[in-house]
Amino acid sequence: MFREYKVKDIMDTQFVKVLSGDKIVDITKKMKDANASEVLVVEREAVVGVITLRDVVYNIASGKKLEDKAMEIMSSELITAGEDESVLDALKKMRKYNIGRLPVVDKNNKFVGIVSERTIINTFPSILEVLEEELKIVEGGEGAGEEAPDEEIMEGVCESCGNYSEALRYKNGKWVCDVCYDQEE
Repeated sequence: MFREYKVKDIMDTQFVKVLSGDKIVDITKKMKDANASEVLVVEREAVVGVITLRDVVYNIASGKKLEDKAMEIMSSELITAGEDESVLDALKKMRKYNIGRLPVVDKNNKFVGIVSERTIINTFPSILEVLEEELKIVEGGEGAGEEAPDEEIMEGVCESCGNYSEALRYKNGKWVCDVCYDQEE
């Protein structure tokens, strides 16, 4: 299913831009006004970094001041997705680098949008149904309701938290990621 869709089919083209010299206090106001969980830091129309709400909270808690600049808290080692990349490949990249969003670039490496795990999950709400059907096939058809062995691992969406994982494990009747696996009783 994911292999058929390209990142450009689901990416968000509405995003908030800030300058590397903008103050954290101004950035947080822009995020609030736009109801955005991230902003893109630009210089001369080129994206040079990303700032997420998590980055803001972490840096303020670590002693940064609201008057500090975007360049001091932005993630500047950008991992990007090509607009013609498959959604599945984008998800794999997010998991590999433990990030929740990717700036999207075109063939000329120009920034054209952003794609996030949340966007993908919201775009494909039926993915859990597809995974359930695949599970039935893998388990031999009628055995879908039976407990799968703990050591069996599959790729997909965690049935507890909704995050994509390359290592789902079966526990208490659900396929869950490692974090939820440890929390399940």
